[in-house]
Amino acid sequence: MKLSLDFNGAQVWVDTAAPLEISIPLDFHGDQPRSFGVPSASAAPLKTGDFIGDTRSGGSCNVECYSFITHCNGTHTECVGHITEARLSILDVLKDSFATACVVSVTPSPARSSAEHASVPFEKGDSLITAAALSAQLVKVAGPHSALIIRTLPNSSGKSVRDYGANPAAFISLEAAQLIVEKGFRHILLDVPSLDRASDEGKLSAHRIFWGLIEGDKGQPRAEYLPKTITEFVFVPDSVKDGSYLLQIEIAPFIADAAPSRVRLYRMRRENE
Repeated sequence: MKLSLDFNGAQVWVDTAAPLEISIPLDFHGDQPRSFGVPSASAAPLKTGDFIGDTRSGGSCNVECYSFITHCNGTHTECVGHITEARLSILDVLKDSFATACVVSVTPSPARSSAEHASVPFEKGDSLITAAALSAQLVKVAGPHSALIIRTLPNSSGKSVRDYGANPAAFISLEAAQLIVEKGFRHILLDVPSLDRASDEGKLSAHRIFWGLIEGDKGQPRAEYLPKTITEFVFVPDSVKDGSYLLQIEIAPFIADAAPSRVRLYRMRRENE
């Protein structure tokens, strides 16, 4: 099926049979990404009475029990309920599962030599996704867009199985977070485990800037910030070029601040292409 869309005043079409996958499949029995020092996601057959949920062990069917941490074990989408006392649900927040998006590739900078900032002192080896780097790429992509997808360079398929507790990732500077807000993006997607450094004294400052909350504030955000989402742990292959796409975010129907998500892009082509 092909869909025809009006994008920035021009008619474009997308082929729904040709999605570009940018979420990371979670292999419960194999290599996988993880962060914050948590255990790997795992699965085991259900055992109850004489029943075992494994056909290889004589069971009548396969029934597995899964153990994982949404925020740390793979691609997930979160809402402002991640940092508020109000138990806001991503299921209630994410309404526009389709959105126009721009993909930009940036090279993180060594934090200690950067003119930009974080809410905690930089440590040796820290690297920043800066406002300067984002600005230089955003001017190349005609907008406006509802979503921003950040691919960090160098880009390696190893991101899909990396233990980020042992190999810390780049994170967003305070200036970059403010730029994203000023540009009006409702959704931000990144190929790192978090907007913020894993050890930032619990401040989550870039998250708070994006959702319009000051440091330490766990109260209800203003209404215009409620529909905004953050998707972390995506992987954007090199075959996906920087530019404009139709974005689709699908989430598991969890009543929680975050849920595992499947994220796909669709190329937008002019009517005569």
